[in-house]
Amino acid sequence: MVVCGGQSARMGTDKSLLDYYGKPQRYYLYELLQPFCEQVFLSCNEQQAAGIPDNYNIIVDAPAYRDIGPMAALLSTFDQHPDKTFIVLACDYPFFTIHEIKQLLDTAKSGIICAAFCHEESSIYEPLLAMYRSTAGSILKAGLNEQQHSLQRFLKEMQAQKLFPATEKNIQSIDTPGAYRIAALETKQMK
Repeated sequence: MVVCGGQSARMGTDKSLLDYYGKPQRYYLYELLQPFCEQVFLSCNEQQAAGIPDNYNIIVDAPAYRDIGPMAALLSTFDQHPDKTFIVLACDYPFFTIHEIKQLLDTAKSGIICAAFCHEESSIYEPLLAMYRSTAGSILKAGLNEQQHSLQRFLKEMQAQKLFPATEKNIQSIDTPGAYRIAALETKQMK
């Protein structure tokens, strides 16, 4: 699942449409995941869904989960596919690589409920660079009934497996116009 939704308030524009590799980031990540996954989805809000071509699978955030942040994407997805395990990638990580995708896939085979990339020094999880097994869906819904909207908290409570990237840069979130300009130059040099 490629997570496109969100307010993009600090960026000032839809982060899923930013171009790092010659196409909008949401389509780049969708295509990057295709060789590894049974099916790939773009998780988006209603406004974004209107602009996505029909050849992409989408899951629109359900109205019941409005204004709860990134958890809306997971809950909407588990509503439609309750028996599936999901690899989750957000659009604001342009340096994420196939190496890290393979790490997520390996954890999916292990039987654990969830795993997420972490920052080595702080051990803070990146909830949208993660793997969630189908059983996580019912646990997330139970938490929602208790007004628990934090995926970070969920991962901590579940003692999610911590994954570490090849380099810290690979899990660097790009959230501001200045950071985007720098990242766009760096990705251009990588090509």
